[in-house]
Amino acid sequence: MEKKLGSYSIVASLVTSVVMVLLFYLLALQKLSERPDIYKPVDVYAGMVYVFILSMIVSASIWPGIIEKNGMKVHLAKDKKQASRGKCHNSRGGLYRDDP
Repeated sequence: MEKKLGSYSIVASLVTSVVMVLLFYLLALQKLSERPDIYKPVDVYAGMVYVFILSMIVSASIWPGIIEKNGMKVHLAKDKKQASRGKCHNSRGGLYRDDP
């Protein structure tokens, strides 16, 4: 389960960064068309790299916590569902986890 959460957070970070870069690109093209004498295409490309690196750093620190929290909620919901079927009770009536 831990391995899946890691891959989900990497995918979420990459998707977030790509969306941020595309948003930057669209807004930068608008500025480039308004003032072509000040901004050059190389400025846009360098800005895209900068935005990608910064957004990867930020999203890589935020997404794992969000995914882990939601992953635990899903796992607890599955435990409760199994408990309602009578599959996860120990001798004292409490819940226990099947996986070590």
